[in-house]
Order: sequence, then C-alpha cells, then structure tokens
Amino acid sequence: DEEDEKDDVKPVLEGVEEEAAVAWEGIAEKGLLDALDLALALAEEGRVNVLANDVQAIDWFGEDIEPTPENVPLPPSPTTSSHSQNPATKAEIDPPSDASSSSDSESEFEDDDDENDPSDNSSHKCPLRALFALHDRYEEQRLAVWLTLEAGRRGKMTAWMRGEGGRVGEKWDAFGVRVIREFDGETLISLGLAPDKLDKWTDLAADQNTKKGRKKARKSA
Repeated sequence: DEEDEKDDVKPVLEGVEEEAAVAWEGIAEKGLLDALDLALALAEEGRVNVLANDVQAIDWFGEDIEPTPENVPLPPSPTTSSHSQNPATKAEIDPPSDASSSSDSESEFEDDDDENDPSDNSSHKCPLRALFALHDRYEEQRLAVWLTLEAGRRGKMTAWMRGEGGRVGEKWDAFGVRVIREFDGETLISLGLAPDKLDKWTDLAADQNTKKGRKKARKSA
C-alpha cells in the first residue's frame, strides 16, 4: 500500500516547471511592451537622443570604478605542481615555447583587448541597440514556439510573431514610425535594426502620410 501511495505522489517541482514554462513568454512580452512604451514616450517628449547615447557606468555609479586586486582575476599560473619549483623537473612539466605559441598568445590577448574596447558598445549598449536586440530575441522565441505547434493551431506566422493580440506588433510599428523621423536609416541599421524592419517602418510612415494628405484634401474641399 505504501508503494501505491508513493506512486500517486507527484514531484513538487513538476507543477512549478510547467507554470514557469508558460509564464516566461508573458513576462518577456510585458517587458518588451514596457520598454517600447518608455522609448515611445521619450521620443514624443523630444528626448529621443537619450535613446542613442551610450550608457556610461559613471552615470549610474557616480564615479569611475577602478579595478582592484579583489575584482580583477589573476592570470593563470603555468603550473600548480610543486615539481615546477625544481629546476631539474621544470623542463618536463612546462612545454617548450616556440614562436608559434607565443604568437598565438599575443593574438589571444589582442582579441581580448578588442572585446573590451568601449568603442564597440559591447559593454554598455545604448537603449536603441538594446531595444532592437530585445525585439529580435522576442521574435526568435515566438518563432520557436510557433514551430512546435500543430499545423491546425499555428495560424499565420506573421500574426503570431506580433505577439498576443498583436500588441507587441502595434507598439513596435508605432515606435518605428516615430523614430525614423529622428534618425536616418543608416544610423538605425548601425545600431542593429534589421534592414527589412526598416523598410516596413518606412512603408508604414509613407502610408500614414498619404492618409493624412487625403484627410487634409477632403477638409479643404
């Protein structure tokens, strides 16, 4: 009987995992909507340049943070073996160095320097760059979910990619039509916006201008 009771008991984490698997999508969508609302509000308030400025650590921490021995990792030692202290056995432990190995090491250090170069905006992205990347990740997640659905439940992929009820798509389009008034296409693409998304924003802006022109013509008539 005890064995039967154990079989009926479900793991405590099972329900949590199932709930989390569904909840992540709603959390990601809400975060993206909030970010788009804030970005659009800044643009409407005439503060759109804030979105293109790199985020500086000093703006948040109030002072430049100097590296200290506590937070700077030490370079790896050649060997941790006690035999390395013995000159007679050092040659057996440490591999012979040659020009190729030294050049490889130099190239690795150069790559590290490139990654830490603040000019590439890799450490502190500007809000626009971060927002474009966030929208790309959101679409990737939506596409991954859409591909797992049964054919009868999928519907149109374009509609699915615009989020629940099309809310993300509407916010994204509204923000895009507004932001292309302030930045040229080359700048937006350099910040990570996909060219096809820029084309769509341009078409939407043109359609809106056409509609406004027609309304003005009707009023004047």
